[in-house]
Amino acid sequence: MSDKIEAPEWEIGWGSSVAEIYEPHRLHVEKCYGLKTWEKRTDVPDWAREISLVAAIHCQHWTGYVFNDYEMVLENLKKICTHIEGRRVLAYLPGWEGRYYWKYGNYSPDERMGGKEGFRKLCEGARDLGVHVMPMFGINVVGNHFEGYEEWGVPSEFKGPAGSQYGGSVDWDGSRHYDHNSNRSLNPAAPRWQNRLYSQVTGLMTDYGFDAAFFDISAVWMNDPNHYLYDGVKQLMSRLKKFNPDMLLAGEGWYDGLAACIPLLQCGHTDGVLHWHDEAFPPMFDSYVRGFGHLCLGDVSRGSTGVHELGFNPIKRCPLRRGIIPTITITDGTLENAPEAAAEIFEDANRYARMYLEQN
Repeated sequence: MSDKIEAPEWEIGWGSSVAEIYEPHRLHVEKCYGLKTWEKRTDVPDWAREISLVAAIHCQHWTGYVFNDYEMVLENLKKICTHIEGRRVLAYLPGWEGRYYWKYGNYSPDERMGGKEGFRKLCEGARDLGVHVMPMFGINVVGNHFEGYEEWGVPSEFKGPAGSQYGGSVDWDGSRHYDHNSNRSLNPAAPRWQNRLYSQVTGLMTDYGFDAAFFDISAVWMNDPNHYLYDGVKQLMSRLKKFNPDMLLAGEGWYDGLAACIPLLQCGHTDGVLHWHDEAFPPMFDSYVRGFGHLCLGDVSRGSTGVHELGFNPIKRCPLRRGIIPTITITDGTLENAPEAAAEIFEDANRYARMYLEQN
């Protein structure tokens, strides 16, 4: 630590519009990170360019409450496909592995929700419908209660420049977020954790044949002197694409450099208020990537955020814009209890397809 800091030169001037200010910055960022436009990206599978609805079907809460088991997930998908072509649906599965967050770092189908055979039938049934399945994984949060944690977890824990340790956990509502410490923050650039996560994702993909992987908290950046985080995220994504070139990579949140390696990015939020990444200047975002609604989007029947610790959110619908794929949250009984409200989001998805996909 010192009393001096080095920074690049700042250029300060005037502009007559937001676009006039943003556009030179966009081109600068594109050059620095080597960003490719959405149309020219080679890491977006052809099937992913046809998606017009993300269905976030919530499974098991941190408490162990089950919103949807594997059989119920498939039944929800069948109902959705009466409104939308299956090929346009991406089934995003928070809490699919069992207790949300509690099982982060040790991913496997949950016995209470149907076990291996139940999850297999879900993936096969979705495939028969033309639907693509995207389980959720934590890129940098794990439970520290799993076997071997001292071997693969401890050496991978985030450290601050002065040696401080980052921590925090998700419980049923986040009220003891920094208290019980059932989770630890790991750096995906650390080889032992990256190898473990890579092996779990690829092993499960081989066994069950799902099409995509979502990485929770992927936009977090920490100044860890032991391992350079950004390079680690890029390396992990590159390894996964090399394993399966036809898989879709997705993550939570966005910053400009993340667009270089993750093409689908969930919006962020503050206490349920969603941050649409295209708001300030759409080309800064939708030139390169696509977004969708956060998993804390309220379900249309009662505003439930499902497995997410927020609990309730009155925001239930995404704006209809090129960079934001319509998203629906489905908890227990959502489609049965609010069919008309759900149909409005399904119509958003069909309109999105007509406006932005069918013209291509």
